[in-house]
Amino acid sequence: MKGPDAPKPTSRFKFLLFLLIFIGTAAWGGYVLAKYAHLRGPRPTNPIEDRSLFGR
Repeated sequence: MKGPDAPKPTSRFKFLLFLLIFIGTAAWGGYVLAKYAHLRGPRPTNPIEDRSLFGR
C-alpha cells in the first residue's frame, strides 16, 4: 500500500537515537545512585538503628 495515507516506517536513525538516550540516562542514573549511596556510607544491619524503616 503506497499512497499518501500509508504509514511511514520508523527511521533507523530515530530508533538508534532513542536507544542511545534511554541507555545513557539509565547509566547516568545508576552512577548517581551509586555515588550518593557511597557518600551515605553502609546501612546499619540492626533494624532498630535503621530509622528509615520507622519514619522520622
